[in-house]
Amino acid sequence: MNKKIKIGVGILAISTIPILSVVSCGNNATKRSNDKTTDVKKEVYKKLDSFQRISTLSENHKNIIIFFNDEVTGDTAYEMLKKRKDIQTKLNDFTIYKNTITNQYTNFGIPAILGGWDFTLKNQDTGTFKEKTNWESIHAAHSRMMNMMSKAGYSQQWHSMQYATKEINEAAAHPEDVKRWYPEQKDLTVTYPKALNKHYKNNKKYSWVEEHLKASMEIKENLAIEKTEKPMFKFLGNEATHSNFAAINPNTNEPDDNATSDEATIGAINYVGDFAEKVRSMNKRVWDNTMVIFVSDHGSARQKDGLTNNNSKEMINLNKDGWMENKWLFDDMAESTGVHLSRMNPTLMIKPFKNNKEKTQPLLFNKKTLLSNYDVPAIIKNALQEYDNSFNYNIIDKNGTDFSSYRENPLNQTTNRTITLYPVKPGQWHPEYDKKNHSHLKDKIRVTDDIYKKEKWEYSDYNKNIWKNMF
Repeated sequence: MNKKIKIGVGILAISTIPILSVVSCGNNATKRSNDKTTDVKKEVYKKLDSFQRISTLSENHKNIIIFFNDEVTGDTAYEMLKKRKDIQTKLNDFTIYKNTITNQYTNFGIPAILGGWDFTLKNQDTGTFKEKTNWESIHAAHSRMMNMMSKAGYSQQWHSMQYATKEINEAAAHPEDVKRWYPEQKDLTVTYPKALNKHYKNNKKYSWVEEHLKASMEIKENLAIEKTEKPMFKFLGNEATHSNFAAINPNTNEPDDNATSDEATIGAINYVGDFAEKVRSMNKRVWDNTMVIFVSDHGSARQKDGLTNNNSKEMINLNKDGWMENKWLFDDMAESTGVHLSRMNPTLMIKPFKNNKEKTQPLLFNKKTLLSNYDVPAIIKNALQEYDNSFNYNIIDKNGTDFSSYRENPLNQTTNRTITLYPVKPGQWHPEYDKKNHSHLKDKIRVTDDIYKKEKWEYSDYNKNIWKNMF
C-alpha cells in the first residue's frame, strides 16, 4: 500500500448463535470456577454482541486467527526478533519464517492471503479470473476464505477487511456493503477501527494508523473466553505498520504515529506476544486449541528509518543496488519488472493447533523452508483436516480441475520447491478497478528453495519460458 486510506465507520453482525441462557462474563471473563462441563447438548451460550464477538475466543471449540499487518518485511521481523529475548519468551509455540516471497503490493497480497495460489496475477490476467475486474478478484478471494471457514463450521469475525470494497481508497468494508457482497455468509461479524474505538469511548482524534493501533489494543484488552456454539475464525487487520507508522508511546501508553517502520514492526510482533500470553493466562487449553497466523501482504523497500540496520547481511547484499542506492533491482531489464526483493519478502509467523500432550516449545526461527503468503489458505486447510479427517476443501474449476494448492501442505515442502511470481512495474499497482487485464504483465520470475542465494533466481518474458539468471 502506498497511499493513505480513508477509514469508514460501522459494524455488521449476522449471527445464528441461539439464545438459550447466559454464561456470565465481564470484559476479561473466563469460565466460573464452579462451572461444570456438561453434555454439549445441554451447554448454554451467551449471545455476544458484535464488538464482543471480535474480542471473544471459543472455550469449547477451536479458534483460528489471522493477524494481518501491512508492509512488514519478513527478513526485518526475523532479525529484529532474534535480538529481543523479552518478546521471544511471549511467543512460545510459534515459528517465524524469513525465506518467504510474494508480489509487491496490497491489492495482490490480500488475494494471496485469502485465496491462495489460484489468485496469482497470471490467473487474474489470463487465467481463471481473467473476466473479473481487479476488485472482483479481491472479493472472490474474500469469498474463498469465507466459504472454506463456513464449510468447516466456523463463525467468522472480520476486523478491518482489506480492500473488500469497489474503491481502493476505502480500506475496510462498509458493513452494509458486506451484507450485499457476501449474502451467503450467515454468521459473519465485520468491524472498523473507528467504529470499535467509538464503541469503547475513545473520542480522541487519531490519525488513520493510530486508529488501527488503538482498535487492536481494545481487542486485546477486552479479550474474553466464552462457550460458543461454533469454532471461531478471526481476520484482524492492522495498518499501524504502514506509513506513517504507529507504535505505542511508552510515556502515554497511547498510539503515536511518529514511529519508524522498525518500531511499528516490532510493536506489532510484541502485540501478538502479549495477546498470546493473555490467552494462555486465561485458559491454557484454549491456547492449545487456537491457531495463529501473523502475516503481511508484502515487505517494504523504504530506505529511510534505518531498515538496513535491522536486516541480515544476505538481504542487504541482495538489495545493495536496489535498496541502498534507492534504485530498482532490474531497471536494466527489457520491460523492467521494477522488482525490489525486500518488498517481495512478507512476514509469516505461525502457531499451530496443539494437543494437550504436546509440550510447550520456545519460538523457532526457520530460515530454510521456502514459503509464500499465497500458502496461507492451504496451511489452514491442512491444519483443519489434520484434526478432522472428514473435512475436505478442494476447489474445482469449471473444467473439473482440482487445484493442487489446497491439497498439499506447504509446511512439508522443505526441498526442491520452486515459486513463480508475476511482478509489475512501479506505478502499475494502482489500476482502475473497473477495468480488466489490470496487471500489465511483462515478466515473470521464479526462485527455487532459497531467496538468499542469487543463483536460485531466474526471470523470463511473461509469454515465454526462456529462463535466465537474474544476477
